[in-house]
Formats: sequence, structure tokens, C-alpha cells
Amino acid sequence: MRALKVLNLFVLSFVLYLALVGSLHWHELLAGAGVALLSALLVAPMLASVPWVIDPRRWLAFLIYLPVFLWALIKANFHIAYLVLHPRLPIFPSIRRVKSTLEGPLARAMLANSITLTPGTLTVEVEGQDLYVHCVDAKFADDKEACAKILAPFEKHIRRISK
Repeated sequence: MRALKVLNLFVLSFVLYLALVGSLHWHELLAGAGVALLSALLVAPMLASVPWVIDPRRWLAFLIYLPVFLWALIKANFHIAYLVLHPRLPIFPSIRRVKSTLEGPLARAMLANSITLTPGTLTVEVEGQDLYVHCVDAKFADDKEACAKILAPFEKHIRRISK
């Protein structure tokens, strides 16, 4: 277990070091490996659990999630542009309570941030499984329809990332 923690922290530290340095010269690689190993050995005993940053399934799920999020972002931008440019500005703002099925604070935080980053929606508060979302154009019949429209693009992908 300790070796897995050290390995996870080493890889994370080494990648971060190389990203900040921006060089792949042999002396930078050697220095980065040394600094990453030292930091991993010093920090690993302080962690309660194994970081999940190296799990390739999560990275694959995240890479699958990116185009889904970008597509939702593009659609929302066009929708907001339509609302702004429409002569009568047909908006129906409201705050909706949507219930997430995600477990764990990291998954709910990722969902809340995904909703907030999408134009026209803003996560106002998170209380357990409930998210209170301000929508600029909320023409929903009920909260169940709001859940389907707001959470559907993100929830199943975030569940795969946070497993």
C-alpha cells in the first residue's frame, strides 16, 4: 500500500515538474525524477488513502467526458446567444432543485462545477445529493424534467471518473 502511494505521488509530482519546467533535456529529467521521488517519499506517510490519479480507467473516462462537456458547452453558448439576440429576450429564470445520484464529495463537486461552467446555469448550493441550480431559461414542467436536462449530459460520465 505504501509503495502504491509513493508511486502515485512520484508520477504526479514528476509530470507536474515537467509541465512547469517545459523541458525534456536529460538533466531536467534527472532533476525532476529526484525531486519527485523525494517529495513522494516525504508526503506519502501523511496521506490517509491512495491517490487515484494514476488509474488509467479514470483517465480514459475523463478523456471520454471532455468531448461530452465541450459539446454541452457549445450548445449552451449558442442557446444563450440566441436568447441575448432575440428581440423579446424570452427568458424564464428560476432556481431548480435537482437531485443527483452521485456519491462522494469529489463527484458532486465535479458535477456542480460542470453545471456552473456551462453558460446559462449556475450551481447556487449543494446539500447532500441536492443541487440548487439557477437557470436563465428554465422552461421545465417539473423538477424531474429539470434533472433530465441539467444533469443528464454529465452525471453518467462523472460516475465513471469517480468510481
